[in-house]
Amino acid sequence: MNMTTSTLTTESVELFEEIRDLMDDDYSKAVTFCKLLKDEGIETVDQWIDSYCGVNDNNAQFLEEYLTDIYELQDVPSGLVIDYDASWERNYRYDFFVIEFGGDRYYFSNVF
Repeated sequence: MNMTTSTLTTESVELFEEIRDLMDDDYSKAVTFCKLLKDEGIETVDQWIDSYCGVNDNNAQFLEEYLTDIYELQDVPSGLVIDYDASWERNYRYDFFVIEFGGDRYYFSNVF
């Protein structure tokens, strides 16, 4: 895909710029990542902002950080053990999709 500003909408250019910043100004990576986003229905900055949840190494680590941010789980008693892998597999995997890119896992809400 030849990404030129003459063939892109303003919204597409804005999203590309956002992704290029995320990819440390690597044009080629940004183009590839934008294609992956488009395949998932993310074509504007607003859709990006509404859906992007973060990047992590694995599902359990992502879910732990996500739930800690959302529900302030830092006050959980130390004796309580939460199986984040099982929680992801049983419930949360349906709420998110993951794009694996450049050795990282990018997490997105299915609702955007």
